[in-house]
Amino acid sequence: MKTDSIAVVYKGKDYIMLSQSAIGFCEIVQEGNPEIKLVHFSELKLKKQTKEKLSN
Repeated sequence: MKTDSIAVVYKGKDYIMLSQSAIGFCEIVQEGNPEIKLVHFSELKLKKQTKEKLSN
C-alpha cells in the first residue's frame, strides 16, 4: 500500500514513510539519506502535522 509522505519518528529520529505492507511492515527513509529501512509499524510514532501542511 502506497502512502502520501507520512512523517514518522523511529528511534528518536525523523523519517518519511514510503510504503506499508498489509502485515504492518513499512519502508522508511531519512531526508538526504538514500538508505531505506524496513521496520514494523508498531515501532513508529506518527508526527503531528500542522494545519498548513494538511491544506497543501
